[in-house]
Amino acid sequence: MQPARSIIRNIITIYEVGEFDGIYFIASEYIEGDTLRRKLNREQINIAIAAEIACQIAAALGAAHAAGILHRDIKPENIMIRPDGYVKVLDFGLAKLTRSDTEEEASGFAMT
Repeated sequence: MQPARSIIRNIITIYEVGEFDGIYFIASEYIEGDTLRRKLNREQINIAIAAEIACQIAAALGAAHAAGILHRDIKPENIMIRPDGYVKVLDFGLAKLTRSDTEEEASGFAMT
């Protein structure tokens, strides 16, 4: 079993969320590579590579679920594959908290 730290690596890293001069931004890591959609459109993927991609996606979603986060928008456009084959799950914009850690969330006011 992989340690949790390496599993979380399959999720895009967000460095900062903020606002500057009235413009809101999210600063995240740059991931070189292609989306799964582009890779599928460009080439056939053999079963071993497909299984490896699926395992990495499952690890990322498992880590998110363990943290109480439901992605809700998994699709090939939200999966990046680096040139070395490493997979990153992107775009948690529709994510939902599934665990309530505060009174506000417990009362049903958790934001998506």
